[in-house]
Amino acid sequence: FLGRPKFSPFLALEFVNVFVDYHGIIILEASNLFVLYLSKFTAFLFAKI
Repeated sequence: FLGRPKFSPFLALEFVNVFVDYHGIIILEASNLFVLYLSKFTAFLFAKI
């Protein structure tokens, strides 16, 4: 951090909120896609057996 500001829980909470707002959607979409591909892949594997 620049100049190392005093750590405050409120500031940390704000940062987490902003981070979740921006990245939470992306993470959610990515995990949904991952689960979708994983289920299709396992279904494909079981179809081969």
